[in-house]
Amino acid sequence: MKKTIVGIFSLLTTAYALHALPVLAAFGLEDTGKAAGLISDPTKAPNPQTLIGIYIGYGLSFIGVLFFLLMLYGGYMWMTARGSGEKVEKAKDIIISAVLGIAVIFLSYVVTNFVMTQLSQGAQIPGATP
Repeated sequence: MKKTIVGIFSLLTTAYALHALPVLAAFGLEDTGKAAGLISDPTKAPNPQTLIGIYIGYGLSFIGVLFFLLMLYGGYMWMTARGSGEKVEKAKDIIISAVLGIAVIFLSYVVTNFVMTQLSQGAQIPGATP
């Protein structure tokens, strides 16, 4: 009887939370986004640079999630290797590859961001003719 009451209470609490959270989460977000300049006028079409930036942000977010999943998978493999040297080496390889991959992505983003910032500001390249 006690388990049934706890189960029903848990079910009702979860149903309420799933119903109420989107409403609570949206409270004031549009005003805050407009004040921060993150939300523009919906009647205006975004320029291509903004769209490209949004897509790059989505891609980097996906890569971050992929990195997390690879680290989680490598750690799980290592923990469940039970002393098997072959499995431990495979897990280490996955973790090292994930870290090297995220480092390459991060460095390429930094270099691209630097170059684009310099180009947008009209910076002169040393030794180049104007």
